[in-house]
Amino acid sequence: MASSSSLSCSWLYDVFVSFRGADVRKGFLTHVLKGLESKGIIAFVDDEMKRAGYDFSNCGNEADLINKVALDVTAVLGFTPSKDFDDFVGIGAHITEIKSKLILQSEEFKVIVVSGPAGIGKTTTARVLYNQLSPGFPFSTFLENIRGSYEKPCGNDYQLKLRLQENLLSEIFNQKDIEVRHLGVAQQRLSDKKVLVVLDEVDSWWQLEEMANKHGWFGPGSMLIITTEDRRLLKKLRLGIDHIYEMKFPTRKESLQIFCKYAFGQKSPDYGFESLARVVTGLAGDLPLGLKGTETVLGIYLLTSKGEEIQTSKSAFDGMNNLQFLYVSSRNALCMPESLNCLPNKLRLIHWNDCPLRFWPSKFSGKFLVEVIMTKNKLEKLWEGIQPLQCLKRMDLSSSQYLKEIPDLSKATSLEELDLSECKSLLELTSSIGNATKLRVCKLNGCFLLKELPSSIDRLINLEELYLNSCSRIKDFPDVSDSIVVLALGETGIEEVPPWIEKQFRLRTLSMLGCKKLKTISPNISKLENLEFLGVSNVDISNHEDIYEYGTDLYGVTIGWGLDFKRLWKFQSDFYTHSTFPLCLPEKALRSPISFHFESGGLDSIPYCIEHLSGLSKLTVRDCVRLDSLPRLPGSVLSIDAHGCESLKRINSSFQNPNICLHFANCFSLNQEARNLIQTSACKYAFLPGQEVPAHFPHQSTTSRSLTINMTPTPITSPFRFKACILLSYDEEADNLSYEDLDGYEDGMGRDSVISCHVRGEQNGHTVHYVSDLPHMPNGFLYRPRNHIYLFEDSFSVNQDFPEVEETTFSELSFVFIVFCKVWKVGGCGVRLLEEVPLCIPDVNVDDD
Repeated sequence: MASSSSLSCSWLYDVFVSFRGADVRKGFLTHVLKGLESKGIIAFVDDEMKRAGYDFSNCGNEADLINKVALDVTAVLGFTPSKDFDDFVGIGAHITEIKSKLILQSEEFKVIVVSGPAGIGKTTTARVLYNQLSPGFPFSTFLENIRGSYEKPCGNDYQLKLRLQENLLSEIFNQKDIEVRHLGVAQQRLSDKKVLVVLDEVDSWWQLEEMANKHGWFGPGSMLIITTEDRRLLKKLRLGIDHIYEMKFPTRKESLQIFCKYAFGQKSPDYGFESLARVVTGLAGDLPLGLKGTETVLGIYLLTSKGEEIQTSKSAFDGMNNLQFLYVSSRNALCMPESLNCLPNKLRLIHWNDCPLRFWPSKFSGKFLVEVIMTKNKLEKLWEGIQPLQCLKRMDLSSSQYLKEIPDLSKATSLEELDLSECKSLLELTSSIGNATKLRVCKLNGCFLLKELPSSIDRLINLEELYLNSCSRIKDFPDVSDSIVVLALGETGIEEVPPWIEKQFRLRTLSMLGCKKLKTISPNISKLENLEFLGVSNVDISNHEDIYEYGTDLYGVTIGWGLDFKRLWKFQSDFYTHSTFPLCLPEKALRSPISFHFESGGLDSIPYCIEHLSGLSKLTVRDCVRLDSLPRLPGSVLSIDAHGCESLKRINSSFQNPNICLHFANCFSLNQEARNLIQTSACKYAFLPGQEVPAHFPHQSTTSRSLTINMTPTPITSPFRFKACILLSYDEEADNLSYEDLDGYEDGMGRDSVISCHVRGEQNGHTVHYVSDLPHMPNGFLYRPRNHIYLFEDSFSVNQDFPEVEETTFSELSFVFIVFCKVWKVGGCGVRLLEEVPLCIPDVNVDDD
């Protein structure tokens, strides 16, 4: 085990020459020596060498004689203990304490566990101890980095136990062809031998389980030294205090010396680096080697600042055998070659955007990889062949513009996310992707050269999201499993939505916006009960936030159902509305209470099929600026919002439900027939442009917000019903108000705009009051100075104040209308009594106060 540096004296000769026979020594040998000397080789000739004589004829035991020869030779050569580690700071104190614990243990079998965090010096201490003790053992071995050499990514550890025993026996007996077929072999070979074994960096119980559970693994006088970071192993081993040595942290002075030893090759810093050395040592804390030694590095986080440039060599990761986490955010600041010698095989996470490498290192095994995130890299391809990727869950290579192919994924059985978006040079998707049966999300957006998907994609039984936007060469609708939830196929070359689309019963989103070749849509699409968004168009509208920016032929529909219409189905298209929309309309819309919200930047009519939606309750066509007519509507409609439909002229329907709400604000093109329909229909309220109170309101005030109706005292029925109309005109004083004063609705109806109706009457000699409980004014922008009228129906109980009066008579009714809004005021009003009462004298206007 000793090296050349272990000898007490240096070599004097380069070669030993030995020939028998005096003639040979005087003749041939002299020429040999002269030839060697001419080449600078100093030879030793054994002419005067002292020979020890051993009598083999009288030897009863050859083994004992050979052992005596070995001991005599050792004594003559003068072997001394290794001094390789003498300069290590604080090493002597560690060794002394460990030996003091070993002295207290049984001579039959000694064991010591050296415990402590990474970088504290466990391996170095164990190596020094091994070098000092191994000459006293006929068999010894130092098994380095058990954690790195025998760590299992997954699966059964039985084979790893066999391999550990094979390596142990091979090292002890210096024999390479040892085969271990069962776990009892090592104990059989070692139970009668005095052995020194060091197991370095143990991190799992299975690595010690066989030795700990069976007595007599090693012969009498043997010693086992273990180093570990895991204190949990100490409990499982059930060792006493004399068998455990906890490595102590170095003092501040020792920390500085340790750092300087690695950084400067001496125990003190070079001139000019004194202050920096102390700062770095302080940052490293108790473990100064946490910044240098590569074997102990577990993770790298590199974040460069703007303008910074870092030079990196091909050997940057050489020796980092334990590196597990690599995070580089270089902002193109790394100056490095096109490839690296290697990447550590233990890497679990690689997060390296803008990676400048063109070629993946040939020395790499991805058996521990969990995540690879390398967007905007310059790689043309990754590793060759089939790698053991059983642990890989996420791979993001998006925007890798030079990437032509991805690696074989046959072993990527745990892969859940694959992002290859904007890989503009990608030619094909490997057929081995079919083995990634846990894949949930696959993103291929912007892969312009991709012509088709492999047939194996239908084996992805857990695939939920597939993104193929802007894959313009893809022509076939992807035949994926029925697990799919999202299909994004915008701007592809797909020509048809096939009839078998109905099998995708979990599908929630189907986006085919900008598919210029799309011609056929199967009616079976209406059978998708869970579909929430459907977009089919020849023009790409996906980048617009507002559908009114789309153009003349594009429209959007939102249908709501369920409690408060919160469950939604959204449809966007530029196909002919009267044919395509009914084709795609969900079957449930035909039999459920629904709301219908139509958005369009250019269409002049909405689908005729709306007449047959017997459950339609709410229709919204707000701001459809080119809509010129409304079709026939079912009697179930309770609300119509056509605010801002500036081109709306005709209404081809009647309103029969007295609870309907009609909102036609800013609809300035309504023809007279449509205006009359709105103004005369029984409704909860109606709101539309108008310059005066309609003539069919017999009681009017053209300038005031109030009026009085005089009646001949006569009994009237309860409740007493009436219809009112309010003329809203712009308040010029609003020009002096700030935006904040207008509650955020400049020139519009504020958030708290409310209409209040006060009725005062003379009832049987008493004055009674009634205040209406009207809904808030519909919010929305109103163009000044265009006046609007607000019509509503209401009623009040004539006996609410004096229920004891059996017969109620009124002689006078006064109405006052108030709008709580800072922009608009009441410019006139009108009332129409819906109960027949005898009138006596003309109405009079009442002062606003």
